Amino acid sequence: MDDEYLGRLRAFHESLPRPASPGPAAPGPVPPTFAAVQDALVVRLTAVDPDLGTSYLQVLTDVAQVRATYVGPAGELREVLRGTIAQLAPDADVIGQTWFKGHEGRPTHAERIRYALQKNHVAADGQILEADEILETMIGKLGRSLYERSSRALHAGTQQREVRKIVSWVELVLDEVLPV
Repeated sequence: MDDEYLGRLRAFHESLPRPASPGPAAPGPVPPTFAAVQDALVVRLTAVDPDLGTSYLQVLTDVAQVRATYVGPAGELREVLRGTIAQLAPDADVIGQTWFKGHEGRPTHAERIRYALQKNHVAADGQILEADEILETMIGKLGRSLYERSSRALHAGTQQREVRKIVSWVELVLDEVLPV
């Protein structure tokens, strides 16, 4: 993220009046900053594949800069998502699932994401709950949509704002599928 922008955002947040406290209470948990969340994603990506962590860092660096074109970051971000899903959900493992349908005999992006989510979110009794299946399907579709959106951005020479939006959504999917 743009350090100047984050600095202005922090300054604005600190200038807001604090609500009156009804009495002594333990402070709630402090939400992580954007940078802390992104740093954690870099660590988790690097654990899967060091090149993915490096690529993601490059995307963040490129998107924070003023550039004539954001084609490079859009393409690199697309490949971070694709590479992560490919690492976490090998063909043979996805094909072996009872719900596998595939496309031309190969797993779809959505199916790969669903498989990666299942590896991270297995219920205590080993069964995936119905609500989890719905979420897996939706996140899988979101991941596929992001891949397509990144591809369009890659070919259209998109603007910084669009790539930043894609980064945010890809971070959401990565946070769900990456091992903790």
